[in-house]
Amino acid sequence: MRELNTQEIAAVSGASLASIGSFLGFQAGNLADYLTSKIGLSTNFGSYTSQIGTGIGQLCSLNFTDAKANIANGYNGLVSALITAVGSLFKE
Repeated sequence: MRELNTQEIAAVSGASLASIGSFLGFQAGNLADYLTSKIGLSTNFGSYTSQIGTGIGQLCSLNFTDAKANIANGYNGLVSALITAVGSLFKE
């Protein structure tokens, strides 16, 4: 029986789920960034939703510690960015 290489280990351990979650999260956030740019706001939701997506992928891979950290950090960043964006609407 042969040893697995790093790419095979990553695929088996669920790193691919985290990558897929990150991609999907980034796309959702990127869409939100695009929509907010249409009303004159500059946001960075894509990076935060990507982190949440990574956490969800890790959760599906049963990597609870990293999943909790990524989801919590992504959520906190997303809420902070949202508050900043809404606040900038009322400054003008």
